[in-house]
Amino acid sequence: GYGRLLIPYAHRLFSHGFNVILPDLKGYGHNKGQRGHWKWNDLVDNLVDTSHYAADKYKGDIFLAGGSMGGVVAYHAVCKGAPVKAVSCYCLFDFQDRELIKESSSYGPFTSLVKSSLMWLSKVAPNFSIPASSVSSYDNLSDNTEFNNLVKKDPLGGNKMTLSAAAEMTSVVLTIPFEEFRTVPILVIQPREDKMTPAKFTKK
Repeated sequence: GYGRLLIPYAHRLFSHGFNVILPDLKGYGHNKGQRGHWKWNDLVDNLVDTSHYAADKYKGDIFLAGGSMGGVVAYHAVCKGAPVKAVSCYCLFDFQDRELIKESSSYGPFTSLVKSSLMWLSKVAPNFSIPASSVSSYDNLSDNTEFNNLVKKDPLGGNKMTLSAAAEMTSVVLTIPFEEFRTVPILVIQPREDKMTPAKFTKK
């Protein structure tokens, strides 16, 4: 997603006295470059840079939050030195969890074959775009079909991704294993009925 999708939540926080920054990460929203084209480290660096910007612009403690895949990006940003007091991750999972990849992908038993093909294709045509829903099922994004369809059509919200970005998702390795993370306090929020990222993977 991108910053504007989170305005209703940002407004609530702002009404309670918080300053809120909603960055558009590379490949999303109005960030420069091709929509859906990014490397994992680009996303992480964007959040680290945003955190430093917030620390320079405002007084007081800085808190970082991310939702779904953004929760994992936020975790990696803190591991990489984002100057924050605490982090909140709405969903937190390991991209190397084979069970998660198989369940959340659109290819079922053929996921491993597709993953291998993606690595090869991303080197041949890294900027070639494919529907993001062909990698992960957007029908499970929420229980509201109308909302899911809006996200699928939104050109700013990640409805497409390049082959190199899709390959990057399958290559993400945790900088610090979850059980060894001691950097800052971390709040993990996991919806019980989440079908896109089932709770059992966060519990694991």
